[in-house]
Amino acid sequence: KGKKKTLTPGEFAIYNKKAGDEFDFSDFTGEGKYVIYNDELWFSQIFQINKNVYRKVAQTLETWLYNQRRWEDIKLPYSRFERKATIEDNTYVYDSNDLDPFMTNDPQWQWIKYPTDNEKKHIVFSGAWHMDAGDYSIYTYNASMFVWNLLFALDILWDKIAYDNLNIPESWNWKPDLYDEMIKDLLWLEWMQDDDWWVFGMSKPKWISYQNWKTWEDPNLKRYLTPKDTPHTASFAAVMARASRSKIIKKYNPELQEEFKQRAEKAWNWLESTTQTWSSSAFWHHYWAREWDIDDRVWASIELYALTWKEKYYNYFKTYHQPTKRDDW
Repeated sequence: KGKKKTLTPGEFAIYNKKAGDEFDFSDFTGEGKYVIYNDELWFSQIFQINKNVYRKVAQTLETWLYNQRRWEDIKLPYSRFERKATIEDNTYVYDSNDLDPFMTNDPQWQWIKYPTDNEKKHIVFSGAWHMDAGDYSIYTYNASMFVWNLLFALDILWDKIAYDNLNIPESWNWKPDLYDEMIKDLLWLEWMQDDDWWVFGMSKPKWISYQNWKTWEDPNLKRYLTPKDTPHTASFAAVMARASRSKIIKKYNPELQEEFKQRAEKAWNWLESTTQTWSSSAFWHHYWAREWDIDDRVWASIELYALTWKEKYYNYFKTYHQPTKRDDW
């Protein structure tokens, strides 16, 4: 269906086995379904050109995000399923004298006893998605990466994905539905930053390595914010810096931009005070390992440079950016 445009081998790199060339559809605006092919019988997948080409993708993503919500009951007609909200009323800052075995399985577990003036403090927060593989706990690192990606998409494509009618409770409020989802998780992330600007890694029930067998509706389930570490703090700094300069946040919540900037810079100040070698157990992360954090620090540095244009961030990026260095995930 639709119109057909036949391309010769010189018009697209794949025919000449070269990388980096691409189609230019700037003047090709006829709506319809298309397939690209050549005389060598190479065929593309069917694709569409129309004014709402991203709608199905946005709808699928939004439906998935709605079903990940912790802070409210999931119900019809917004989902095909129903379940109760996660009860967060019994959440506390960890007690370093009572760390459970999940947190202390590492042979140098004592390194995670990073200080806090708020041990045993009762925490009340809202927001956050279920954002791990079959795990009903919540993680700063996972949320930071996903929120960053949503921010990037909304800033770059917001006029193409700014649907306000994707069937969530906030629809028709003059803000993109994907923005409504993103801002909730971004504001939740703020709760994970301690008063000294270090950042807690997760909210997890004590004695449960993964919260996949105990109902999220249990009012007696005690949760801890734990531990504070460098990978989580760096990822937090990165997404806060990105949010502070975000065009779409400037459009809908400009009052938050300075707050996000302050949080990002203060998280970085703490990172500057910690070691930057590749063998330090200051990199302790919650999956029973001291995973490298240099990629997270580099991510934070370039985001802060894009926000502030301070040379110290650019210099850090130049010094430590090593694309071949990754954790073992």
